[in-house]
Amino acid sequence: MAVPFSSRVLPPLTRLGLVFLLAGAAGDVLFHSLPVPWAHDLEPLLGTNAIRAHLTTLLGMTLMLAGVIARGLRTRNHSRTRRT
Repeated sequence: MAVPFSSRVLPPLTRLGLVFLLAGAAGDVLFHSLPVPWAHDLEPLLGTNAIRAHLTTLLGMTLMLAGVIARGLRTRNHSRTRRT
């Protein structure tokens, strides 16, 4: 039986990671799609070669992975205590 997608299905840490991932990806796409002079003007905000956007994206991926792992461990421990 398919479960309809809902943000409540995602663990809170995964949702937070998704926000960071989307913010970093938006900054990265913005930086790389603009003409060079305009992108250069954004360097104080996004860092040289959009390094801050890349790091924000990496942080988002890390938080999402941590949320998924935490959910799996919680589910695993819950099923163990249920069986005994």
